[in-house]
Amino acid sequence: MDWIKTLTKRALSFQVLRYLFSGGTATFTNLSVFYALNSLFDTHYLIASGLAFLAGFLVSFTLHKFVTFQNYDIERAHVQVGLYLVFWGCNILVGVGVLYLFVEYARLPYIVGQACTVVLVAAESYFVYRYLVFGTLTGSKTAVGNHGEHTNPES
Repeated sequence: MDWIKTLTKRALSFQVLRYLFSGGTATFTNLSVFYALNSLFDTHYLIASGLAFLAGFLVSFTLHKFVTFQNYDIERAHVQVGLYLVFWGCNILVGVGVLYLFVEYARLPYIVGQACTVVLVAAESYFVYRYLVFGTLTGSKTAVGNHGEHTNPES
């Protein structure tokens, strides 16, 4: 039975690496689009920020769906993108609240508070996306099993 635990840990560690890769790529996309629009195309910074946010969101959703969680259920993609957007919005509010607590009550320097907030929100998001957005809890037909293999209840 130890080999099952080992396989599970390996599969999840690769999934966590894919999660970090997908999030990093989305962040890089956001910053790159923002810089290009603002600096190269002279777009107002607020418009550039909104468009960069949208680009980062699309990259994030796509990579998390297909790369991180290897979820190929296209029929429920419209539901998943809606859930993903709702949780993304909630995470913004949670992040601001947690940062406020860290800075105002824990008396952490704001940059340390922000770094801690990013880690906590990213960790929480992993589980929300894994189980609620792309997992079987939302009725998804195709999701990654505990050992990294694709499972499909219809087959």
